[in-house]
Amino acid sequence: MPLIEAAQRGDVLEAGGSRVAIPAQITNLAFAAELSADGELLARSSRFSTDEDQIFYSFDFQGMTPNTSLREQWLLDGLVLEPLSLRYDTWELGPAGTFVDGIQASGGFSTGIFTLEIWIESDLIASRSFSVGSAELAAPTISNLVLAQGIGPLGDPKGIANDFEPGISTLFAFFNYANGSSILAVNDIWYFEGEEIGIARPGTDSWTGGESGQSYVTLSDSRGFGPGQYAIEIYFDNDLVGRADFSVGAGLTLPNQGLDLALGETAEGSLNSGDVALFRLTGFNSAPGPEQGLLVKIDGTGDADLYVKRGSAPSADEFDQSWDAPDFQAPFDVGSNEIVFIPGATPGDWWIAVVGYDTESAYSLRAS
Repeated sequence: MPLIEAAQRGDVLEAGGSRVAIPAQITNLAFAAELSADGELLARSSRFSTDEDQIFYSFDFQGMTPNTSLREQWLLDGLVLEPLSLRYDTWELGPAGTFVDGIQASGGFSTGIFTLEIWIESDLIASRSFSVGSAELAAPTISNLVLAQGIGPLGDPKGIANDFEPGISTLFAFFNYANGSSILAVNDIWYFEGEEIGIARPGTDSWTGGESGQSYVTLSDSRGFGPGQYAIEIYFDNDLVGRADFSVGAGLTLPNQGLDLALGETAEGSLNSGDVALFRLTGFNSAPGPEQGLLVKIDGTGDADLYVKRGSAPSADEFDQSWDAPDFQAPFDVGSNEIVFIPGATPGDWWIAVVGYDTESAYSLRAS
């Protein structure tokens, strides 16, 4: 008899109380050589010894009805194993839950590639394989790794690009995969200017895909992504299988010379996401004492960020991060109210950049 943990969740209730039938789904198909006391798989794997006399499997199901017909078809090296295959002409385990069962081989399992296919009616819903003995599963691969702005109506990538507008808040990485039936986990690592900015730690994202198809991962930043060079790496079971490099605001350029801003003068303006207002500070000819220093601040609405740098204008790849150096300061706070104070600032060419992250970010800038 199968070991069943049936969570009777039923249909989904939408706002207003109307019920929506969930299409039958099978996810998280996996294998293990042992079960916990609670009937859960221990140490999931896609590789087993010929000494094993029992291999357990489990999958999550939802959207099932009493009229649902489900068939488990086992194969060894592509040939159907009729003695192991089962068919449920009527479903009696409820609409949703977790199904746990096992297959036995009293003398140990034969060397080869075992595959479990789950069919609902005449449709193959899920499939996963494992190897026994010296048999080797084909290594999973990915292709067509692309970056996009969103998801289309058919689940396809929408707005594919290698460069995105500054301020975009969510990035999508789509990829095609093959030989996926042995994958246990997919992990993604995102980089900005060579530094990790987002990572799914190994083993945290269980693989729910089948043998082949298309999948995607995402990265979000509520403030929006700033200009610079980015990259994403995709891992299957800790093995790197794909990488893509892309940029945000690659077309953004700063003018060679900014507007002059004298000490004590106020400049005002409004910025959209990714816009840059650049100023060159004038009248700063002698070093103030540590208590007086150089004070630069902005006030306003929306979200604009303040960058103050000596020697050269801040560049696009220096935005979207904070700086705390004697000759370069940037708070990178939320909102358009930021202050930079540099005690004993060295005289020279000081530059001020105000960068918009929200649309219609109004600012008032003053240096003293």
